[in-house]
Amino acid sequence: MKYQLLLLSLSFSFSLAAQWEELALDAQQVQEVPCLSDPTQMVLKYDNWSFYQSQDDTWSGDRDTGNCPNLVEGANQRYHLDLSTIDSEKAIFLAYEGPAKELKQNFIYSLYSSFGPDQNVQVKYGDSCPNGMCSGLIIRTEHSDELSSDTLRCNTFYPYTRTNQCDIFPCFNTEKTDRNAVVSAIYKLSLEAPSNETARAGTVAFESFIPPTTIDQTSVSVPEQFYNGQSYDITLSNLFSGWGTYLLTHNVPGLPSETNQSFTELDVEEFKGEPTEININLEWDVLEFQKYSHFIGAQVEESEPERHIVNLLIKSDMCISIVELIGTGGTNFKMDGGNIDFSDKEACIQVRDNSAIYIEEGELVHMGRDGVGNVNLRSGGSIVIKKDAELVFGGRLILTPYRPYEGEEKIHVDLQGGGHLEFTSDAKILNNIFGDELFLYVYMNGGTIDLSKLSVEDQSKVILVYPENEISTSELKLFPNPAQDKVTLYNKNLLPISRVEVYNNQGQLIHTKSINQNGPTLELNIEGLPTGLYTLMTHYGTEQLLSRIVIE
Repeated sequence: MKYQLLLLSLSFSFSLAAQWEELALDAQQVQEVPCLSDPTQMVLKYDNWSFYQSQDDTWSGDRDTGNCPNLVEGANQRYHLDLSTIDSEKAIFLAYEGPAKELKQNFIYSLYSSFGPDQNVQVKYGDSCPNGMCSGLIIRTEHSDELSSDTLRCNTFYPYTRTNQCDIFPCFNTEKTDRNAVVSAIYKLSLEAPSNETARAGTVAFESFIPPTTIDQTSVSVPEQFYNGQSYDITLSNLFSGWGTYLLTHNVPGLPSETNQSFTELDVEEFKGEPTEININLEWDVLEFQKYSHFIGAQVEESEPERHIVNLLIKSDMCISIVELIGTGGTNFKMDGGNIDFSDKEACIQVRDNSAIYIEEGELVHMGRDGVGNVNLRSGGSIVIKKDAELVFGGRLILTPYRPYEGEEKIHVDLQGGGHLEFTSDAKILNNIFGDELFLYVYMNGGTIDLSKLSVEDQSKVILVYPENEISTSELKLFPNPAQDKVTLYNKNLLPISRVEVYNNQGQLIHTKSINQNGPTLELNIEGLPTGLYTLMTHYGTEQLLSRIVIE
């Protein structure tokens, strides 16, 4: 028996002051056209919309000419896609190919899309499908700048635009350009369905928010009345003549890009002589960013390289949809009651150059899911998990150098007392596109880590660093290193060694040997341990000495 895809009312629309324009799928829009693979065969299709499959299962790949997707009429003039006319092992694409839709500049739209399958139809979301792209919505846009005669073209993939299973509706920001247009909407559906089931599609819509307060200044001064003796504590409404919804715009000439970023500097009214923290409370306000547009603290003095510290206090769930929201030069993201979700597959938070993502004390934070979303840690950037806090990471962690940074290039996580870091089975740790082999150093300052769901390759990119004690490493030496079957400990000061513990790279205790010896050398049998990087904790007199060893 055939199984069918029931298309109820897939619409592509936007609202301007309660005015809606829709491109609905209904009986009046169905037309008969020749099949792409066999022009002698006629099939039904929707006006301005087309069904297709691609040879490589991607939306932009060469179209598969081996089949003829066809609609059949059902009850109440509803139409079904006859899935016997397509390859059921491949994704189905439904693309709007009608006139472009113009949107306002410097505006925020709420993107709503739903796909409501029947009970027994499984929809694949996340990053588990071929080419790393499961079901979702691809929005193609063009942004034209008349002054520079340049056009910015964007393809944005939203994997979570289905029926209200997620409370967050992705925000869709337009650019500062003279023309902002949506030129196409492509729905990708990867399904698993019994042959006797149907699946229902829903709607795609752009609905306008209340016009946002645009933040386009290059510099903003924070009034002294918000200084509490230690820091400045503000909301966006304290600084700008607006309320509720704010859009930080790209404030330099030219289109936004990695090489053309804009910064809004926050300065203080009265000179303090040293870096001062400016805390922006984001509990009630909606703050959105245009591409490559960021807050940064102003320089303490024009002649000084030091900058004031800007903390974005994220106290409610935040949905990131743009490429490269950057914390740099002391701008931090502090998670203090919310989670970070990534609505766009390529959405990214980047921290570098003395900036960090903080998981505040006692908070449980989820960041990324199903392999969707990117956190780019660059030189001088870090993640700090404070006391009794927990970070569950389900996206992609990308390790990248930042060449202008002049400090230590180590990229690290600080796990403080009672803190916990856990990677889900969908998480990945990647090296950057420049080919540098970088490692994630995790400082185990009383916290715990779970790497068990990561692949072996990803685990090898993580180095656990335990606190050093006051005993010089020259007092106790290990050789050979790397080792194979045995390792010898040279006990220079003849202090009694009571116990040696071996920890794997996940911080798990895998071997303990009790000893009562104070001779100059101690031989430890490591035969049978898999190759890899290990930590030896030697109980040495009244102290514990941590040493790293590679087993080949």
